[in-house]
Amino acid sequence: MNRLQSLVVGLAIPLAAACDVESKHRDTHGIDVGDASGASQPDGGNADADAGAPAAPAVRGYVVIDTDYQSTVVSLLSAEGDVASASFIASGSADPGLSAPLSGDVVPPTMIVPGPEVVLLDRYPASVLTWVDLSTAKVRAQLSVAQGFASNPHDYAPYSATKAFVPRYEPNLASGKKPFDSGNDVLVIDPSVPEIEASIDLMPALAGEPSGFYPRADRALFAGGKLRVLCVGYNSDFTKNIDSRIVTIDPDSESITDVLVFKGMKGCGTLALSPDGARLAVACEGSFGEDPSTGFPDAGVLVLDVAEKLAETNRFTSVDLGVRAQVGTVEWTGPTTLLFSTLGRFDSDQKTPLAEDTVRFLDTDSGEVASAVLLQSKTTPFSLGDIRCSVRQGLCLVSDAETNGGVLQRFTIGANGAVSLKDQVKVDTGLGLPPHNIGEF
Repeated sequence: MNRLQSLVVGLAIPLAAACDVESKHRDTHGIDVGDASGASQPDGGNADADAGAPAAPAVRGYVVIDTDYQSTVVSLLSAEGDVASASFIASGSADPGLSAPLSGDVVPPTMIVPGPEVVLLDRYPASVLTWVDLSTAKVRAQLSVAQGFASNPHDYAPYSATKAFVPRYEPNLASGKKPFDSGNDVLVIDPSVPEIEASIDLMPALAGEPSGFYPRADRALFAGGKLRVLCVGYNSDFTKNIDSRIVTIDPDSESITDVLVFKGMKGCGTLALSPDGARLAVACEGSFGEDPSTGFPDAGVLVLDVAEKLAETNRFTSVDLGVRAQVGTVEWTGPTTLLFSTLGRFDSDQKTPLAEDTVRFLDTDSGEVASAVLLQSKTTPFSLGDIRCSVRQGLCLVSDAETNGGVLQRFTIGANGAVSLKDQVKVDTGLGLPPHNIGEF
């Protein structure tokens, strides 16, 4: 979900689920994942990029979040993109043991979570993490990371069986009343308990910036053995923003070791690690409220080399790409090729569509954008959502909340990372909630 949608939905969604979810989703069930207990922990991708990063974990399947932003159904797909459990767990699920029901703002982690469980982030205002067993669909544990305020956890980066990191998006302007209640941070948690163990303050990453701005920690992952956290940088009411940046954190010392500022780029909130672990791609939405005639020059795609300190090697602004639109998300289809999405927009009345969402292909070496649009929304902006690709499986999934009431569009990856549309699959066959977010396990 992009920043504008997150803000609007966060103000609108109720904590309770829609009453109809439970009645249509009593048949929740898990899937057979084989011997998941032996799946290795990532240990932060424990190698320097210069020495050759370890291969990415194999994708066992996909976690799909189907939602109308009031209720949520979580579905599971196989590694081939076929539906394995249409209703794994839902807002109204009674049997699995949800002490805090899932709201309408649930997302999966950016990284693959190894082992026998799926982790779900219930963002705003719930601020709850949930661990669900893949084979039984039973909830092992839930952990509130609110600490007295709606902290809005935006990601979950596993490091070992007893250590994971959770960036929190919101500041707490009335902190000091409870432990770990400051916000503007990355929490260190022990998922085996689960419990909060420490907090890494991200305010130092804004050194030199005017007062009144907050890090707004968004997506995070491990690359080159270090935790890399995107900070979007907004003020309290989202009316102003500063240049986005990526913060590098040593997972053992739990300290900030580097801050790379993306000068002139705003709203950089999603990232993806290349299949060989050598590069990061970052998608920047730019500033909302900009005059579209400018072409959104602070939006685009950045490519970073992974090393002890990240280095920006390529910058493709919206104007450079020829799309003149905000960029939503990005995903690699090969060592130097990727898919990215652009966001549509409404007129000032917020009802009349002026531009559609698109999905496009980019060769980062040449900077060439394929002339053909791979996918395009029909009538409703913000209907195309997450993109997830597995180069090993030769598969890309794109969430499409508009076509046939909501489907996943499936693409095959061919030579040189190019993709072609294969088919579409309906995921939630009960309530028929449209898919929006996609994760991996």
